[in-house]
Amino acid sequence: MRDGREALSTLGVALAAVAIQLPIYDRHLALLDEGYLLALAEEIARGKLLYRDVYVDNPFPGAFYLVSAWLRVAGTSIWASRLLAVGAFAVFTTLLFRAARAVMPRAWALGFAGLLLCYRIWAFPHWQIVSYSSLSATFLAGAVVLVLGAHALGAGACVGAAVLCKQDYGLGVGAALGLAILLAPERTGKVRRALAFAPTARSAPSSTRRSSAPSAPRRRPATSACRRSCPSSTRTPRSAPGSGATSRPSCSRSPSAGARSTRAGSTARRRCGTSC
Repeated sequence: MRDGREALSTLGVALAAVAIQLPIYDRHLALLDEGYLLALAEEIARGKLLYRDVYVDNPFPGAFYLVSAWLRVAGTSIWASRLLAVGAFAVFTTLLFRAARAVMPRAWALGFAGLLLCYRIWAFPHWQIVSYSSLSATFLAGAVVLVLGAHALGAGACVGAAVLCKQDYGLGVGAALGLAILLAPERTGKVRRALAFAPTARSAPSSTRRSSAPSAPRRRPATSACRRSCPSSTRTPRSAPGSGATSRPSCSRSPSAGARSTRAGSTARRRCGTSC
């Protein structure tokens, strides 16, 4: 039931973000930023390569190639680029709502999403067009959600895509996100736990670590092996106490028994490493 309400809230925010843009998405014309981006994206769609065939003063080409890929699908027109701008803002708002929902109640998260929608109207006409900033901000919003969801690899990919679209956004927000992860206090340690910073290996019991270490092979007693290898007929009995003779058993081989006991003695030496 709770998952259903979360899904409905997320869908409602996404639909509201699209609906609020429909009356104004095709208004205004920005010849400088919008025309510059669309012109270079069209050159890429024609097969030209940036920095070689077309002069570009931007250090990274992510936004141009992304818009060019969209124009190949939707057609080369300003109207198609405005559809991309509508979709980018809807995704941006929905992702930030999910990030807010991870750290605050639903009512507060919905209020935050409402502020984002108001900002979209207030920012007219700057967010009307698809731009480096809007694309980079959308990727960064995805990075925040992926960090909270314990997907560190995907979050890093989103930060990299944001840098390729607009380097100051990507580097600045990406660095701030990394510092927030490393320096988050315990009460907001959900990000740290999501990235598996919890020292699970260090908290393992010492008995587990001792049992995981390879144990040395147990050696068999040498005395029993030597006793079994020596024939009973050639074994010298122990001396009586106080007689002065040694009490260690020894194997005295007679010339007649030497041939028979040679093989047995060599086998015993290989087994116990000592001579009989």
